[in-house]
Amino acid sequence: MIYLDNKRKNVEILITFIENDHSDTRAYRFLRSKMLLTTLDETLKTQEIEKKFAYLYESMPTIYTQKYQDKHLTQIYIQMPSENFIERKQQGDIIDLVKRLVFMRKSFNETDFIVEKKKLLQAIDNIKSDKFLYGEQLFLKFAFGYKNLESMPMYGSRKAIKHMTMDGLHQSYESLINAQKHIVINGYVHDSIYQKIMNLSSFQPIEKQEIIYKQRPVKVFKEKQVSLKMNQALIYLGYHVDAKAPDRTFFAMHIASSIIGGSSASRLFTIIREKYNLSYYISSGYYHTLNTMLVVASVERSSVNETIEKIEDLIEDMKQKGITDKEFLIAKNEIKNQLIKQAEREDKHIFLTYNLAFYGDFENIDYKLHMIDSISIAEVEDMIKKMKLERRLVIKDV
Repeated sequence: MIYLDNKRKNVEILITFIENDHSDTRAYRFLRSKMLLTTLDETLKTQEIEKKFAYLYESMPTIYTQKYQDKHLTQIYIQMPSENFIERKQQGDIIDLVKRLVFMRKSFNETDFIVEKKKLLQAIDNIKSDKFLYGEQLFLKFAFGYKNLESMPMYGSRKAIKHMTMDGLHQSYESLINAQKHIVINGYVHDSIYQKIMNLSSFQPIEKQEIIYKQRPVKVFKEKQVSLKMNQALIYLGYHVDAKAPDRTFFAMHIASSIIGGSSASRLFTIIREKYNLSYYISSGYYHTLNTMLVVASVERSSVNETIEKIEDLIEDMKQKGITDKEFLIAKNEIKNQLIKQAEREDKHIFLTYNLAFYGDFENIDYKLHMIDSISIAEVEDMIKKMKLERRLVIKDV
């Protein structure tokens, strides 16, 4: 029986595919992710299961791929209202849905493949264009693993994508089908459900059917001429860091990021926001997949240059003078408390995803806490000294 709580607002499913075949390139993983998302979208919108899973339309699943410590992980995350599963007889719908996702089969064709290739090539061509959104730049930086967008080898990326073939994509897809599956429903690892799914020899994979889309009302708005004076701006400062999970440098960098801008006790908050009163919002975060510590600040447009100068001076001062014992201990305790709270939450699947994003593996929480405790102040100061400012970005139309 699947555990459900009347207090829970949503049913949450996380399926992780752990692959053994690591031969496909980043470009293949990116395109496969796009194709699988299309496949899943079509599967959920087939006439056969439209009524049963109609409530999924408001929260369609997302698929993303990532590589952690030489593992290829593809994850499917679904969220749906729990009132659909209050009755026990309806809980079989969850098993049926998971079963269909685990046994997905190819439903994309040559036309879909060509369209996705063209979209990806166009995105690379536009990477230096003013029309290319910063978030998309970060995604491509993440997807292809380049540390500096300005020096991204465009020709090499285009060449890899141009040489993709349907056969290669099918081979990559079969790697996903044959992968080990890890199923989590409402924070509980359902090995019994997995065994039940895998033992259902009578189950037949869904064949591609005509897609039936729900008709949605179209809202029409009258155009209005509105004049607004934009006074705010967003500042992004990207610092390159050289840390690798699960190396000690990786844990040291998380502590460093917390001290710099991870809480109300951080340097950025207490100095830039409180002392100089320059920002509405300011924080920093360490993104290990990008090898980047990103500082984000919301400020008045007239204060952009001063704020950037103050932030850079603050971090340079930390490089020269180091950090205090007090803020070092505060940062350690905040990270440990966050981990413990996440582990104790009812929806533990979030903690599982957090583990992947934060540590890059399914490590034991005691191990993480031990590693954080073992990091010295000198190791954190060394990581701060090695930070290099790579990118400044100011968005003024906010």
